Amino acid sequence: MLLQHRQSINLGNNVIYPLQLKNGKYLLIDAGPDFHLDKLNSWQLLNIELENLSIQPSEIEKVLITHAHIDHAGLAHMWASQGATILVSKKDVSAVELGNEHLLLQKKFQRNDIIRYGFPEYLAENIFNNEKQSQFSWYPCALENIELPKKTYPLINGHYLEVLDAPGHTPGNIVCFIPQTGELFSGDTLLPTTIPTPGMHYITSQKAKEDYKRWPSLPDFIETVKSLQKLKVKYILPGHGSTVDDPQKLFKRFNTHHQIRAKRIRKLLSEHSDTPFGLAKRQYPKIPEKRLIQAMIEIIGHLDVFLISMEVECSEKNNTLIYTSTK
Repeated sequence: MLLQHRQSINLGNNVIYPLQLKNGKYLLIDAGPDFHLDKLNSWQLLNIELENLSIQPSEIEKVLITHAHIDHAGLAHMWASQGATILVSKKDVSAVELGNEHLLLQKKFQRNDIIRYGFPEYLAENIFNNEKQSQFSWYPCALENIELPKKTYPLINGHYLEVLDAPGHTPGNIVCFIPQTGELFSGDTLLPTTIPTPGMHYITSQKAKEDYKRWPSLPDFIETVKSLQKLKVKYILPGHGSTVDDPQKLFKRFNTHHQIRAKRIRKLLSEHSDTPFGLAKRQYPKIPEKRLIQAMIEIIGHLDVFLISMEVECSEKNNTLIYTSTK
């Protein structure tokens, strides 16, 4: 049975959800991306779409950021300038506060680490130095406009919105759930057409921009999906794509995908020790080396899982990390 009544706004490739609070104001799930077209920008488009739903922009009281990525948090600074409170999980606050500077720091740290994981330095230099400029902008959002979300928010009709920690896609990733209707607002945790990447994440701050350590995302990501599967979810309303009325299909696809990937990596490591880059080359022999970074990132995620379960050991040789099966 399809969910018919939930209002949503398509902004570029993103979907934003306005929920009416008990006090008559609105909470917006995700701020939306900041981009410019020939005649209009995304802020103008978003305001037009709100008015088409008979919602005045001034009625948006709170904007909840599911995760600190440029396409979901890009317009946070604009909503803050209109007086809305920006709700961000603690581990994602610094990213929203820094905006594009956070993005640049992430890329710098990723470049350094991807080389330690075996990726050729000359290729890394070429890829990161010649990366296409993003079509999105991400301006800083002042800390005074940001609050940590409460656990619940009362909605109209006696319903309430639960805010759930769901680390994985980012360190401070959150999802929202309305138990009375079974609606799960999944952000990028579960998507209808793809398996979201665990990514390579570094928790940055204004005070410690050089002191970084990669946050292992996939172990938490897998546990998050397991915990969400225990909820009585009837509908998944994602940050990209259409509403899903068969949530178990997405849960199963996510779990099956990572089970198959883990099995392949275990097999490769049983043959001999290797770097994540070496594992990616062996797993995808037909893909050009310069396109293997995304594959490496998922492999690194599974190696993080294996380290926790003590299935592998990690050693360092000539500033390169090498993984060995303990089985």
